Amino acid sequence: MAFEAMKTLKAPFKRVLHSLGYDFIRYSPESDPNLNFAKTLESHKIDLVIDIGANTGQYGDFIRNAGYRGKIISFEPMSSEHQLLLIRSNSDPNWIVAPAMAIGDTDGKININIASNSGSSSLLPMLDLHKKAAPCSAYIGTESVNIYKLDTVINNYVDRSAHNLFLKLDVQGSEWAVLDGAQETLTRVSGMVCECSFSPLYAGEKPWLDLMTRIEGLGFDVWGIFPGFSETSTGRVLQADFLFFRRI
Repeated sequence: MAFEAMKTLKAPFKRVLHSLGYDFIRYSPESDPNLNFAKTLESHKIDLVIDIGANTGQYGDFIRNAGYRGKIISFEPMSSEHQLLLIRSNSDPNWIVAPAMAIGDTDGKININIASNSGSSSLLPMLDLHKKAAPCSAYIGTESVNIYKLDTVINNYVDRSAHNLFLKLDVQGSEWAVLDGAQETLTRVSGMVCECSFSPLYAGEKPWLDLMTRIEGLGFDVWGIFPGFSETSTGRVLQADFLFFRRI
C-alpha cells in the first residue's frame, strides 16, 4: 500500500517536472551511461580524445563530467563556435583547441553551410527529411573555412608514438570523408564514437550500414548505441551515436 501511495504522490510531481523539461528517476550507478562510459575509456587505457566536430565544446564537457581526465584535442571549423569553444576550454590545461578547421579527405578551403541551430551545420547540402524533422536546422548562410586531413595535422598535437587514441566523429554526414583522410591515424585509434543516420539527412551521406561495415572492417566492434536526433512528430529515431572499440 505504501508503495502504491508513493506512486500516486509521485505522478503529479513528475508531470510538473516533465512540463519544465526535467524528469525524476532513481539513480543507479550500474545503469548510469556517463559512469559506464568513463569506465570503458579507463578499461581501454584511453589517454587522448580527438574531438572532431566540437561545436562549442559540448562533448568535451560531457566526457569531463563523466570522469575522463586525459587529454582532449578539439577541432571546429566555424568561427563563432570556435571562439565559444576556446572560452569553454580555457580553464582546462588538458583540453587543447586546434585553430579553426574542418577535418575531411583533402587539404585546402571549403564552404560550410551554417544552420540556424549551429549543430546541424554541414559541408553537405541538407535533405528535406532533416528540415522537416527539425525546421530550426535550416541553413542560413555559408562560411569559407580551412579543411585538412586528420593525418595532415594530428602530429602537431599528438606524439607520433602515442596510441590508445579515442576518435569522436560528429561531422553531419562527412564521416566517410574523415575516415578517408585519417588512414594512418586510425592505426593508432583504440576506440571511436561515430554519429550514424538511419536515413540520409544530407546529400552525399553514406548509408549507415556501409559506414558500420567499414568501421568493423578496420578491426572494431560495436560496444554501445546511444539514440540521438529524433523526429518529434513521429518519435522516429533518425540518428544514433555508435561506440566502437578495437577487436582484441
